[in-house]
Amino acid sequence: MTDNTIAGRPINGEISHYSSKEICEQRPIQEFLDALDALFAFPEVEAVRWEQYTPYFNDGDACEFGIREVRIKFVGGDEEAGEREDGFIESGLDFPPGYFDTHSYGDYKYYAADGTEVDANKRWGMRGVTSKHVFPEGKARATYTDMKFYVNGEVREDIEKAYGDFARRVGGAHEIDLRKHFGDPAQVTATREGFDVEFYEHE
Repeated sequence: MTDNTIAGRPINGEISHYSSKEICEQRPIQEFLDALDALFAFPEVEAVRWEQYTPYFNDGDACEFGIREVRIKFVGGDEEAGEREDGFIESGLDFPPGYFDTHSYGDYKYYAADGTEVDANKRWGMRGVTSKHVFPEGKARATYTDMKFYVNGEVREDIEKAYGDFARRVGGAHEIDLRKHFGDPAQVTATREGFDVEFYEHE
C-alpha cells in the first residue's frame, strides 16, 4: 500500500519532480496575515516589501520560484535608505552610536617564515607566510552580535521580534498562496490598507 494518497485515494508509480526543491507543508494564509498585522500594530512601521520570482538563469541548477528578503520602511525614515535607496531597509540592525570610537574590524598583517612583515599584495606565491589579525591600540574587535535593531535612533527589540516573525512566514509555509495571489515575478508592498503589486524585472 502506498503512503501517497489524495483524500484516501492511492497514487501508485514513480513520482518525478523537475524541481529539487521540496515543498514544505503549507499553513493557512491567515497566519501570514496575523504576523503582518502584528508588525503593523507598531505605528512606526509604514510598509513592508519583498520580491518573489523564478530566476531565468541559475548557473546550471534548476530555476525555482522563491521569495526574497523582506525589507521594512519606517514612518519618518530616510526616503533614500536601504541598499536600493527606496526607503526600505533590509533590517533595522546597526551598531550603537559611537561604536567605532572603541571598536574596529581590524586588519591583517602578513609575516614571512623568518618573522619579517610582508606586503599584503606581495604575499601570493610565497611559502610559509602567516597572518595575524591586529587591531588599533585601545580598540576591541567589532562583532555583529553587538548590533541592535534601531528604529529612528531607538533600540526596539519588540519591533525586531515582530519583523522576524513576519519575515519567517514570507515564503516556505505560505509560498503557494503568495505565488497564487501576487504572481511571478512580482514586487509586493504591504501596507495597512492592502497590497500593491508591480512587475519585477530580474535576472
